[in-house]
Amino acid sequence: MKELKQSQLKWLGVRFLDPLGKVFEYEGRYVRATYPHKISFIESLFSSRVLESLEAKGLTCKFSKVSDISLDGFDLLIEQHAAPFELRIENWSVDTIKEAALNYLSINLALLEFNLGLNDGHAGNFAIFDNSTPKFFDLGSIIEIKNPHHALDEFCRNFVHPLILASKGKNLGRLTRLLCQNGGIGFKESHDLLDFKFEYPSKRKETLLFLQSIIENLSLDTPDSTLWKDYRNITDLKTEATKVIEGETQNTRNTTILDLLRKIKPHSVTDIGCNDGFFSILAAMLGAKALALDTDEGAIRKLIFNLKNNSHDLKITAGIKPAEIVNLSEKNKSDMVFALALSHHLFFTCKFNFEHIAKCFSSYSKEFLITEFMPNGMGGVKGPNPNPLPPHYNLEEYIYCLSEYFEKVDIIDYKMPEGNSPRTLILCSKKKK
Repeated sequence: MKELKQSQLKWLGVRFLDPLGKVFEYEGRYVRATYPHKISFIESLFSSRVLESLEAKGLTCKFSKVSDISLDGFDLLIEQHAAPFELRIENWSVDTIKEAALNYLSINLALLEFNLGLNDGHAGNFAIFDNSTPKFFDLGSIIEIKNPHHALDEFCRNFVHPLILASKGKNLGRLTRLLCQNGGIGFKESHDLLDFKFEYPSKRKETLLFLQSIIENLSLDTPDSTLWKDYRNITDLKTEATKVIEGETQNTRNTTILDLLRKIKPHSVTDIGCNDGFFSILAAMLGAKALALDTDEGAIRKLIFNLKNNSHDLKITAGIKPAEIVNLSEKNKSDMVFALALSHHLFFTCKFNFEHIAKCFSSYSKEFLITEFMPNGMGGVKGPNPNPLPPHYNLEEYIYCLSEYFEKVDIIDYKMPEGNSPRTLILCSKKKK
């Protein structure tokens, strides 16, 4: 057993507000050091098997007692098992927000049997785990409940009211996320904006079931103005990826990328501009954990639906994030990054130069990047668009900018599938530190 000193540790969060202990990060693990006077309470959570039950239902992360390290001044250490990537509520689809809200209520209903509940009602205690499932991770939020409506005002501000807003129109997802990111929607605002007002039932269980009914009955339509939702008309992408893996496809682009995945064997993949997530699914089927990102909410919601219904056993986290924003999270850096059929959109539509595009793509990579250059710009098989192309839009400039971040930048030759827009596949490797 390794002995740690408090002075050596990186403590997380606002320690004095946590009634059970304080959390530190150690070698990528998140560990709660339990206050001595709270050990019996934590032990009761384990002995009652309530934590085990919540985990089995997919509502919380796994909590386990730590036996391989010790810490001076603390006799009980609890590890809260971390999500593979970091996605905050501003990156969640409205479906994910709804699922998190229902999970929150289910957790409180389960805890109520032990006269317990959650001390917080915000989204900051949820993380997105495999299969894009929001799970609660803050053990310190479990407390004895005396007020039947404890934390439910906060829950309404951060979940109920924003979801009611999202249900008012097909294209309100972005506004919903912005409001969630900035404290949600208050009760007076909800009344004025949504014409929504209610009174809690007197008992906690009745209130939880009442809120559950409201959320379950909200209809969250997919935006019909989405650009990429129907880009690829494939219902079951896992079956389609299986065909690629088993050699039952003539699509040389897909098989070339498959060969690179098999050769490199990345443990993690970030798929920027993932669209419906086909390549994330392909990588996950080969054993990688994948972070699938796209700015198009319709495409992400379609991917999450696919994960829930056809590919529920894959380690994929899906979220909404613009590709032109530089990644600042170490947790979202992967062994390999996909940025396929994307650079020309950022160049022409979003007006970013190759220097910024290369910086964004590389910010997600630990070692490798697979990207593409579209020689016809926004044009396809019929020729360049615009015509003529700007002089600074060329393969040499793109490779030069990529080489600022990678020691090796190689063009991968393969026979272009007939009828496809011309494109150049590029493998970048040996990320510069």
